[in-house]
Amino acid sequence: MSVLRSGEAVRGDPGTHRLAAEHGVTRALAGARSLEEAAPGILEAIGGNLGWAAGAFWQRDPEDGDLFCVEVWYSRPDLRSFEEVTTRTRLPPGKGLPGRVWETRGPVWVRDLASDPHVVRRELSAVLGLRTALAFPVLLEREILGILEFFSQRPAEPAEPLLGMMEAIGSEIGQFAKRTRAEAALRESEERLRLALEAGRMGTWDWDILAGRLRWSEGLERIYGFPPGGFGGSLDEFLESVLPEDREA
Repeated sequence: MSVLRSGEAVRGDPGTHRLAAEHGVTRALAGARSLEEAAPGILEAIGGNLGWAAGAFWQRDPEDGDLFCVEVWYSRPDLRSFEEVTTRTRLPPGKGLPGRVWETRGPVWVRDLASDPHVVRRELSAVLGLRTALAFPVLLEREILGILEFFSQRPAEPAEPLLGMMEAIGSEIGQFAKRTRAEAALRESEERLRLALEAGRMGTWDWDILAGRLRWSEGLERIYGFPPGGFGGSLDEFLESVLPEDREA
């Protein structure tokens, strides 16, 4: 059996290549702080391991609703024009391969790019010898976060194991985006709290029961006259900073 790779058939177990792609996506997500930052690694993991010639990641512009290309990957230098054209292309939902995926909310497989009337970059596909394409959504519950598309220079029929894998990858990326959103919201909440405490000349502390130590915020250290990080965390050190009459109280 074989899979497509860099526009040519490569012998091997398709399951092994799919597993390598899944692991590559997981690594790309693990090392990123946002979906946009993870996109190059995701495209390379899928495209490089499964034999696609080129790929792109699309998102929707919140201002005008058009889809625009965030990141492009291609397997060989002679496919560079794919990046040049794709990054300049903007598509409304429903138009082109990414637009159809956005509208249908499901994967779209194009067996023959030359004969498909919905293909927007048909001339580019012909020049580069791109024959087949697959695109699928990145979903977080019912929200579409983006669209991944891939192109091959060999004709290929839809394969259920491949489509199933792409759906699983889309869900994994969606869960990653959910986590990063939650982390960003937490950071924003912590920053608001910090600003509020500074404005009110207040600080925070917590007690590490196992270590038997206090942890102070920088604001609380300033109130008691300690430099940032200057409070050692012991109860005795805290009591030394308190006036004798206040200790008795």
